[in-house]
Parts: sequence; structure tokens; C-alpha cells
Amino acid sequence: MAIPIDQYLHQEVKDYIRDKYDSKKKVTSYFRKGSWQTSRYIQVSTCLKDSDIHYEYYNGEVQLHFEGKYAEDGFKDFKEYLVERTSDSPKLKWKRWQGRNKGTCVLMRNIDSIVDLFQTFSDMINIFDPLINEFAGNHEDLFSSMHKTEHFIDRSYTIQEDVFGQLPQVEICSVGSLPFDAFVIPPYQRPYKWTAKNVNQLISDILAFRERKQYRLGTLVLHNDEIVDGQQRIITLALLIRIMYNAQGKLF
Repeated sequence: MAIPIDQYLHQEVKDYIRDKYDSKKKVTSYFRKGSWQTSRYIQVSTCLKDSDIHYEYYNGEVQLHFEGKYAEDGFKDFKEYLVERTSDSPKLKWKRWQGRNKGTCVLMRNIDSIVDLFQTFSDMINIFDPLINEFAGNHEDLFSSMHKTEHFIDRSYTIQEDVFGQLPQVEICSVGSLPFDAFVIPPYQRPYKWTAKNVNQLISDILAFRERKQYRLGTLVLHNDEIVDGQQRIITLALLIRIMYNAQGKLF
């Protein structure tokens, strides 16, 4: 039976990760009051400290998630490297996720207590962090733009901790509630790179899960309305909404 995710569990995981890894990792969670357990999660950063790739406790499992840019073709070799290096492990299972083959990796263990959860997070970190670090060190050009973003993210968190005494709250929002007209793309962000293949994959994913009440499109990280992470996806969504709006106007 899955351990309920709430403020208590979030703090326990945060304290454990801080003590074991000397505060080198970030722990973020979603557990809004009144929300279903199936929409709650706890995320722990990898050695990259990038929100698009993280370890996540969700629905009774600890998974390695590839989101945002790591789900794009530009990082295909990176994911294939991790799959190849871990394919012989009986503890791990690569699963289809969000319409993508081997889109997430799960450590196969029953998590019946907080101790089980701690151990599972540690096992995933001990397996994947060295592999991620090794690949990133051998492909510095691929990760160079990401590292620039990482420094910005760290700085923004520090500012908010100084003012409010806590990290920003993670929320799940509908696309319709996002203030598109307020978003700003800072100058350090890379240009728009999505191809027709990326856009078609996003549309296919949305159509594949359209019967569900909720479908997570990915992570969007903001700082004072500046898009820190998730730029490619949010621009694509804005363009699609604009096209549909214009098409509706022509029909009526």
C-alpha cells in the first residue's frame, strides 16, 4: 500500500535527503489540501539539479522521470545510454510513460514504510547519479546551456528562501489558468527549437490521454513571470491555442 503524501512525509524526505547528501539536492512536492493522492508526488533532483529530470515518488513507486528537454530528440543518446547501462539490473524496469517508450524507470520494490521510501530513493540515486554525471562530463556541449539555467534556478531559490523562509510551492495548474500574456522569456534562454515531430508528439500525447480528467504536460519553472524551465513546451501550447482561436473565428 502506498504511503500517503502529505506535509509530514515531505518534511521527512527533505530532512533525510539533506542529511544524507549535504543539501546538494532539492526536494519539491505537491500535496495541496483536498487533492487526490493520485495527483500528489515528491520529487528529488538528480546530480544535474534540473527539474526536467528527477526522481519522483508517485503512486507507490519511485521513478526516474524525463520531462521537457530530456524527452526531446536532442537527449535521445543520453536516455539510451542510461537504458543500456541499467538494462541488466533485475531491480529496475523501464516503462512506457506519457506516450513514450521507456519514458521512465522504476525501481521494483514494495514501499510500505518511510524507511522503504528512503532506501528506494537512495538506491535510485546511487544507481543513476554516477551514470548521469559520467555522461554529462563526456558531453559538455550538450549540457552547457542547461548548466547556465541551473545557476539561475539556484539563485532564484536562494532569494526566495531569504525573503519567505521557504522554497516556492509546487502547484498543478490547468493550461487554461496560465497567464500567457504575463510570461517573459529571459535573454539567456535558448531559441525555440521544437520541430514538427516534437509538436506532433505533444498533440498525440494529449489526444491519447484526452479521456482522463487530468494529464500532466510537464514542469514549468517561473521566477517573477520569467520562464526558467519549460520554454519549448509552453511556447508550443501558446501557438496551438492561438491557431485554434483564429480557426474558431473563421468558422463563426
